[in-house]
Amino acid sequence: MRVKGLSQSKTVFAVVFVALCFVICSSALGAGSAPNWIQFMPGEEKIPQINLTQSNFDRIEFEVRVLGMWSEELQTKRGVFNQLSIPDCGITNVIGEPKLPVIRKMVQIPYGAIVDVEVIGS
Repeated sequence: MRVKGLSQSKTVFAVVFVALCFVICSSALGAGSAPNWIQFMPGEEKIPQINLTQSNFDRIEFEVRVLGMWSEELQTKRGVFNQLSIPDCGITNVIGEPKLPVIRKMVQIPYGAIVDVEVIGS
């Protein structure tokens, strides 16, 4: 996927949260407790790839490629759950909500800029 942002001239730091949520059907998950790798795209590298494709005074554009994620079956008092994780990434941390994989990166955005985020493909 690619994300585009419009910008002006003064620079301020802003955090862009790219949250990745995936619904996993039970046939894609193993019955064991060992983590299972779920591959989305071909490739050897398991950590997400973030490539800057364009950066100037008018825009910043980058591409995020997630090749897959881990799924691990967890036994809890409330039942069996699958914990999803992406290597070198965090998880959501809102109490009472599912722990979903999240990619967080700091991006410089000029002061007063109007930010427009567009997912071009997934």
